[in-house]
Amino acid sequence: MTGFGPVGGAGAAPEEDLQRWTRLHVWAGVLDDEALLAEVVSAIEAELPGIEASVLARAWIGGAQAELRRSAEGWPSPTEHERLLAALAECDEHGVPVLLGATPADARAEAERRTSARGVAWCAVDDVLAAVSSRVLRLELRHLDGSVAEAGDPLAGPVLACVERHGLRTRMHEGRWEVAVRWQRRVD
Repeated sequence: MTGFGPVGGAGAAPEEDLQRWTRLHVWAGVLDDEALLAEVVSAIEAELPGIEASVLARAWIGGAQAELRRSAEGWPSPTEHERLLAALAECDEHGVPVLLGATPADARAEAERRTSARGVAWCAVDDVLAAVSSRVLRLELRHLDGSVAEAGDPLAGPVLACVERHGLRTRMHEGRWEVAVRWQRRVD
């Protein structure tokens, strides 16, 4: 089960934890509808045996989507998430593809597929889930040889300048880049 972990407070019931975890996934928006439903059904089946998992999963997902739409009505335009996506699209145009909700293998494959790539950035599904609640997205930024793009590096400089030009703060922390961003992802 991707990303499942203690999301409730001490002593939270498994059902409450799963519902919060489902909400994080809906707000993160990394998984498509089919994958999200499968992930939630699988989690419910594992943690709450004997419950009609697909019915409960659809209810939780639908409720979280409705909550997200209501919340989005009061958000500014553009949101920090929209500015982040614009910055990441610029990075991609300049030879640094950025993958959200990816694995290191996904990132390597994308860098190899793109003959003009100068480097690659990515974050795992868990990093996006954490960004929803912590307002900090942790990204890996690597050269094509796999080495980390450190502060002052010819790869890191332009990427971080692009993100900061879109009004988002960045910093290097424990070998990864952190972007301060409210994960206000609009849904259709």
